[in-house]
Parts: sequence; structure tokens; C-alpha cells
Amino acid sequence: MTVVSDRASLAPVALGLSAVLIPALAALVVARLSVSSSSLLMLGLVVLLMGLLHIKLTIYLIIFSMLLSPELGVGALAGDRPVTIRFEDILLILVGFAWLARSAYHKELGLFRNSPLNGPIAAYSAVAVFATVISGWTHEINWLRALLFLAKYLEYFVLYFLVLNNLKSRSDVRNYLIAAFLTCAVVSVVCISQIPDGGRVTAPFEGEDGEPNTLGGYLVFMLALASGFYFTASSTRERLLWLGFGALMTLPLLYTLSRSSWLAGAAMALALLWLIPKKSHVLAAAAIVLALSPVFLPSEVTHRLAYTFGQPPEPGQIRVGATRLDTSLSARIRSWEYGLEGWAQKPLTGHGVAGYGFMDAQYVRILTETGLLGLAAFTWLAINIFRMVRRRLRNAKDRFATALCLGYLAGFVAMLVHGIGANTFIIVRIMEPFWLVTALVAALPEAEPASAERGPAGV
Repeated sequence: MTVVSDRASLAPVALGLSAVLIPALAALVVARLSVSSSSLLMLGLVVLLMGLLHIKLTIYLIIFSMLLSPELGVGALAGDRPVTIRFEDILLILVGFAWLARSAYHKELGLFRNSPLNGPIAAYSAVAVFATVISGWTHEINWLRALLFLAKYLEYFVLYFLVLNNLKSRSDVRNYLIAAFLTCAVVSVVCISQIPDGGRVTAPFEGEDGEPNTLGGYLVFMLALASGFYFTASSTRERLLWLGFGALMTLPLLYTLSRSSWLAGAAMALALLWLIPKKSHVLAAAAIVLALSPVFLPSEVTHRLAYTFGQPPEPGQIRVGATRLDTSLSARIRSWEYGLEGWAQKPLTGHGVAGYGFMDAQYVRILTETGLLGLAAFTWLAINIFRMVRRRLRNAKDRFATALCLGYLAGFVAMLVHGIGANTFIIVRIMEPFWLVTALVAALPEAEPASAERGPAGV
């Protein structure tokens, strides 16, 4: 009680000093910076102060910044692959720092809330750091580049614990999910507006070289979540609303022309078919969709599919018997070969984070950078995620929890498949929503609804 009282008496003094010193320090620094740099600095200070005073507001800020925040710059430190810094990267660091400061001051809040993923997350993080340090001792690496990538790898876990530690009720889970769906709706509308311009659709603020594969992975995951609510809807009206939202996401997904994302979408559909209890009407609908797909699919989509095995002869193509694979697919296969060659050089700990060349494939990148230890830690984490959500799904006490777990599980399966042809689990615009919803699912047992809340599953 004395400690709490002392803290309470010191709080006005600390706030008064901060009110004087922080503006003075900011004024001195801003006077030496350009307008753009000083604006970013002031925005960062505002976010930091907001995180110290009201952490939930900053979580909403993170959610709305997912895919709707600008690219701040591209570092020239990454050799064959630049280090892209986005606003949400900086935002996560600032909010994470504010959360750590709040936890240190209010020790009763705790730092890491208990969850089934704490051990695997700690193991995977430790292996990534260990492999990078070992690699730095044994051969020359670009430490700044390695640290930047390592920070990007670990920031998603910061988001997971940040959200998990600040979930107090079922209304928090519901409201964060609503914010994520609203963000997705805005992103989908913006992406649909790109379709008449021709070319592949990419997420907003992607810079000069967009990443359709990133947008595709994000849309597949959000589509899986919406599908969970569609299949648990209690009325035709509710089901039609979710169907319309799914159509809003599906159109830009098709126009990403991302085959990895389409494959992930197929995996999501199979996972839903496996999970939902009544399969007959779903099978009938799937058969109708497949039969009519040549009619309603955009010509760009059918051309992209045909192009996979029908590209005119070009250098760099891989031949499988009499079939030529297009140059893009051939490059991904060679990326796997290149990565496996690198892994064979250091099979146990790998070359460290960003210690080898670029590979656009998650699993071979894990092997190359962190070796068998890293792959084992990642597999442990994936298994625990799967077990956790299956347990939540079996023990769900209302339709909201059932819908969330059903959609998340299908989305998780889709992301595992997406990782075959993309660095899915280290891409900020996919992993931010993924780890946000992972925290929501993990918190479900401690955020059970009151009896009055046990109503419709609709968000």
C-alpha cells in the first residue's frame, strides 16, 4: 500500500516535469531537423504519450494503420533485397516501448500474460537471435541489416503480447475485430478502384514496386475470418451481409494475380469444408462455382493460370518433361534450390537472420537463416497455435467464439500454404492482422461473455 501511495503522490510531480521538459527537448531537436523529419518526430512523441496514457487507443491506431499506412523509406543495406521501413514498424516499436514502460511502472499489470504460445515464441525468438550472433562471430555479416530484419521478425510477438495483455472483456475482443474488418473493407474498396487502371492490384501505399502477393495473403486471411462468421450466421440477412463482405474481398484477391494467394485460398476452403459440420450444401455450392468459373472469372485470371504452363519459350524457364514452367514459378523453384544449398553449409544454426541471399519462400528461409533449430522452433510454435485454436473451438460457449475460432483456424492453414511461395510469417502487412487475431483467440477463455451477451455471432 505504501508503494502505491508513494507512486500516486509522485505522479503529479512527474507529469509536471514532463510537461516542461519534453516540449523543451522536442523544440531543441525539431529546430535542427527538416520539416518532414520533425513532423515524424512529433507524431512519434504523440503516439508514445498516447501509449503511456491510454494503451487501447494505440492498439486501435495500429489496427487502422494495417495496410493503410505509408512506406517511410527503403534502406540500401540489404544488398540484393532492400529493407523496407513502414509507418506501422515504427508505430509498433513506439507502442511496444510505451507498454513496457507502463508495465514497469504498474508492476501489477504484469509483462507477459500466460498463454499456450509463450514458450514456443520465446524459443523461436531465442533461436533467431542465437543464430544471428553465431553467424556474426564466424563470418562477416552486415550487422545493421541483420538487426533491422531481426527487429521486424520479433515485432509481431510484441504486438501479440501487447494485445493479449490489454484484453479485459469480450467487448474488447469484439471491438478490435470490428476495427480489423473495417480496415479490410477500406483496403478492399481502394484496391477495387485500381482494377480499371490495369495491371496487378496491390495494397495502398506500397511504393513504386507493389507486392500483390502480400495483399493476396492478407485478403485470404481476412476472408477466412469472414467465412467463419458466415457459416455460423443465425439468419439469412446476416449470412447475406457476410457473403457481400466476402465478395468485396474476393474481387481484389482475384486481381492480385497471385498464384500463391489463390493456392492459399483453396487451402482455406478445404479447411472450412473439413471443419464445418454440415457439408452437403457447401459441396453443392462449390461444385456450382467450379462449373461456372470459366464464365465469370476475369480474363486476366484465366490468362494468368494458363500462362503458368503456356508461357512462350524464354531463358530461365524450368522444364518438367515436355512442360515449361513460366519464369516466375521457375524463379521460386530456383529460390528453394538456392536456399537448400545455403542450408547445407550450416544445417544446425543457419547463416543468421538476413545472413544469406533473398528467398521468397518461408520454410526454406527459416532453414537457411536459423537451420534445423529454427525450423524445429517454428514447427513447435505452429503446432501450439493449431492445438490452442482447436481447443478454443471445442470449448466455445457461444457463436461468436465459434465463428472466430473457425475462421482463424482456416486462415492459419491458408497462411501455412501461402508460406510455400512467400515469406508470409515475416511480412508486416500479413503478420500484424494475424498476430492481432491470434491474441484475440488466445484470450477467449478469460474473456467469456456475460449471459446477456450470448447472442448472435455477428460482429
